[in-house]
Amino acid sequence: MASNRPHDVLYDSTYTVSGARDFYKQQAHFQVEKVPEYGNFFSELPHYPAASVRVKGGDQVPMFVNRGFHQHTSTHQQRVSQSSGAQVNGPHGYKFHRQPLPPPGTDTAAAYLATQLAAVRFAPVPPVSAQGQAAPEPPAKDACTQSDFRESEVQTLPWTPGYVLPQEGTRRAAKQSVVSGVRHCEGPELLQLTDLKWGDGLPGGLQEVLRLEAAREKRAFEASLPPIDDLAQLPLRQAMIEQWEAREWAQRAEEIRGVQEQRLGLLEKALQVREEEIEEQHRQQVEERNAQLRRLGVTR
Repeated sequence: MASNRPHDVLYDSTYTVSGARDFYKQQAHFQVEKVPEYGNFFSELPHYPAASVRVKGGDQVPMFVNRGFHQHTSTHQQRVSQSSGAQVNGPHGYKFHRQPLPPPGTDTAAAYLATQLAAVRFAPVPPVSAQGQAAPEPPAKDACTQSDFRESEVQTLPWTPGYVLPQEGTRRAAKQSVVSGVRHCEGPELLQLTDLKWGDGLPGGLQEVLRLEAAREKRAFEASLPPIDDLAQLPLRQAMIEQWEAREWAQRAEEIRGVQEQRLGLLEKALQVREEEIEEQHRQQVEERNAQLRRLGVTR
C-alpha cells in the first residue's frame, strides 16, 4: 500500500488482500498523542503523571462508505475464459494423453496399438505446400535453451581438487622429504600458499613471485637460527632476529614508497590528461566564438 494512497483497500476494485484479517488491518488508521493532565501538571511522581498517552482516530473516510469485507468470487465460465488449460486439442493436449498401463492379463500389444492410434489421432497436421504435398522436413533444426546460471568465465571461485600425500616408505615420499628439506617446509611447498585465492593473488604475477621468494628466504633463515634451548647462544639468536626484523621493516618501507610513487605517477598523468581536455575544450569554445563573430561580420 502506497503512503499517499492509504484507502486503496476500500476504493480500488483491483486491490487484493489475502483475507478479511488483512482487509480490516489496512483500515486501521490512528495516531498516538500526548495529552497533559492539568491536575498533575508539574508533578514528577510516576504514580501521578503530568501527561498521558491517548490514541486518536485518524480515519477520514465518510460514514456512508461500506467497510465490509467481500470475498472475491468468480464463476466457472469466468475461470474457463481466463485459462486455456482445459483445451484438450491445444498446446495442453499432452497433459490429457499418455501411454496407459495395461492391467494384468491383457494383451500388451493391443494396448500399445491403442496408444499409437490415439497419438496419431491427436498428432499435429504437417504443413502442406502449394502443390498439395507435405513440406519436406528441414535437414537441420534450431534449438534454444535458457540457463539459470550466468554465462561468464568465472561464476564463482574455481574448484580446488583434493590432494593425497605419498605414503611413507615409498619412492615418492623419499623424494618429497628431500625437496621439503631443501625448501625448509613440512610437506609440499604448494600447501604453504593457502592465502592465495582467485582474484587475490591468483593468477600470480611479479608481486606473488617476490612474496614466494621472500617466504623461502625467511624459512631458510629460521632454519639457520641457533636452537632456542641453547642458553649460551640465546643473545646471538636475539641479535639475528632483530637484524632480520629491521631488514623486513626496511623492505616494507621501500615497498610502500614504491606504491606511493606509482600512485603519484598515475595522479600526475590523470591531471595532465584533464588539463589537456580542458585546454582542448577552451580552444573549441574560442573557435566557435570566432566563427559566430565572423558570421555576424564583426572583426577584431
